[in-house]
Amino acid sequence: MTFHQQHQKVHTQINIGNITLHLHTTEDIAGMLGKAVRLLHTSHYDEALLLLDKVLIADEEIADAYYYHGLAMLKGRRPKSTLKSSADKITRDISAAISLDPRQAHYFYLLALVWYDFYVMNGFSIKENEIESLLLKAERNSIDIPKCEELLRHTNFPDSPIVNILKKRL
Repeated sequence: MTFHQQHQKVHTQINIGNITLHLHTTEDIAGMLGKAVRLLHTSHYDEALLLLDKVLIADEEIADAYYYHGLAMLKGRRPKSTLKSSADKITRDISAAISLDPRQAHYFYLLALVWYDFYVMNGFSIKENEIESLLLKAERNSIDIPKCEELLRHTNFPDSPIVNILKKRL
């Protein structure tokens, strides 16, 4: 394989269980992202984060890499139990994912869940209309059921109105 072929972006589809990722990146980066998602699925969050960091350094235009980075930062726990610095970083990650691809309902649901379960439940001020706005944007997008089920698994199914709204869509 030539240098040019290694660094040429291609449209790639990666299937991981019932999750499908559609990417436009190099084959090497797609492979790293696929491996990171597999690590996340087996609860190897720290290893997944290391790979996702490498993916984002190599190609900062992959919305799913930001989304999975934010999801892995929760380390299988509900957002309420994370640190504020982590919640802030997760918010930046998911906001970046949304800015790159605003058609993914699960991005909006995860951000709404973090805002509600971490910020509101821990007494930080956040405007409820901002959370409602995220939920409305999620409702306007088609839902990827496997990715939303994955979101619930890796956030420890917190008891919250956000999760209840998402479960109704599933």
